[in-house]
Amino acid sequence: MTPKAEEKLLCYMFTLCLILDDFRIDPEPLACDLGLTTRRVHNLFKALGCKIMPINKQEIETLGLKISQAKGIKRAVLTVPLKLPEYKDNRTKI
Repeated sequence: MTPKAEEKLLCYMFTLCLILDDFRIDPEPLACDLGLTTRRVHNLFKALGCKIMPINKQEIETLGLKISQAKGIKRAVLTVPLKLPEYKDNRTKI
């Protein structure tokens, strides 16, 4: 499998995960399950148009955590209106 095909497959999987979890998902458990780095998973979610945000107070209460425990937890959130990242074209023009 080529690296491009692998990323495409991961993006499809992450899209399905977002749909199932109401467009808010924790990327860290996915990274552990798939054997990927959290940075790579964050970058793929950003490529899908998600923002990586810390969890809010309501989610902390729902999970039953203390504020000090929830300090490092972040979620990928797909916001509306959708803004995809802009990529620079690094090819030289002749």
